[in-house]
Amino acid sequence: MNSTQTNTFISQYWDAIACDPGKWCYVPNTYDVDGVELVGSPHMKLWGDLNNWKNPGRSNGANVSKIEELKENIKEEGINLDSPFVYYDVDTNDRINGEHRHLACNYLGISGWMMQGVRFYSEAAKIRFALISNKKKKDVYNPISIDDVEATVRDLIQRGDISTDQEIKNEIKILGKGSISQKVLDRLANRILSERIMSGQIKGTNRLYEWNEDRFEIFVKNSNDEWVENYFSNKSEITLYINMAYWSSRIGTLFEKAFEAANCDSPLHLVFSVKLKKGESLETTRKKVFDDYLKKLEKKSCFIFGVNHERCKTYLPWNHPDCEHRFLPQSSEEDEKETIKL
Repeated sequence: MNSTQTNTFISQYWDAIACDPGKWCYVPNTYDVDGVELVGSPHMKLWGDLNNWKNPGRSNGANVSKIEELKENIKEEGINLDSPFVYYDVDTNDRINGEHRHLACNYLGISGWMMQGVRFYSEAAKIRFALISNKKKKDVYNPISIDDVEATVRDLIQRGDISTDQEIKNEIKILGKGSISQKVLDRLANRILSERIMSGQIKGTNRLYEWNEDRFEIFVKNSNDEWVENYFSNKSEITLYINMAYWSSRIGTLFEKAFEAANCDSPLHLVFSVKLKKGESLETTRKKVFDDYLKKLEKKSCFIFGVNHERCKTYLPWNHPDCEHRFLPQSSEEDEKETIKL
């Protein structure tokens, strides 16, 4: 950049050193997002030469307090040459990130920033890159939140770029990795996938699907199923949800509930979700819950106490004649808001 070009950018808070890309520590990066290509070398560019692209992943817009913080940081410390460049789309001239820097610069009379041109081979790549490129910034900025990840994922779903459960879970993991805890990311995935199940959007994507505790809670909250109302949500009834994927760890809770039911001579109503098995029908897997897992547990328990299983199994609360057991829907052919009686 010659001196005339440099003078275009020099101001009270931006000097000639900041105009030299060789003085910056940051290295441009595609962040391993497919369909992204760095174009050319880093260079100074005017804010006014770029379009203000609406980033779907910025759910809450600019953070005023962060802008003020950045302004004060630049006033006191100057330009941090270890901070990231601003990226822009070379084909559309859209500014991909740097909104807080842009607004802070408007207040401080800084006409541009060190930038890097990027080419995107799909809109989905552009959306993903816009979020991921914000994850490891070191200057004062507004880091991504779980709301930003959610907004990005929902936008990709709406656009049809991701559709299956696994694609959604993978997208959330990639977008939030390194910035947001896995527990929070899992909670988001469960919520989005549960919404899809309850709304019927699962049809046409995954024929079969699985459940967990978080999804079950959402199901109970949104279901209008009579069994949920009359049994699970009825405090006078004793019920238990068992996810068969964790059968061994649920046996202790099953006996605790069974003891509670036996004390008042009440039935223990069970609702199950099963772990899907390759090469085995959903109906067969469900039948094995009673014919295999529960029966083996009953026989082992009766053997320990030296009693005959056939004579004593009726005393177990989950075999009470008034029991109403159910399975959760796990097929796109079943009503996603109603339990199934086998």
